[in-house]
Amino acid sequence: MSFKEKLIHELKAILSTSAYFIVWFGVLMLIKVLLLKEYRIEVYEISTALIGALVVAKVLLVMEKVPLGS
Repeated sequence: MSFKEKLIHELKAILSTSAYFIVWFGVLMLIKVLLLKEYRIEVYEISTALIGALVVAKVLLVMEKVPLGS
């Protein structure tokens, strides 16, 4: 497997995993915003949700490579 193929494979894995977490972090953020809107508190945290999703996705992919146990 060449470097280019490995890079493409890694990018596909990161993008698909990130997309999954972005959806769920977005849903949680939407619930938070709607709940706080009832108390007239405005929150703008979309960048936090996106960066968090990217970090969690990369950690998950790195953890797949780490052997646990024997």
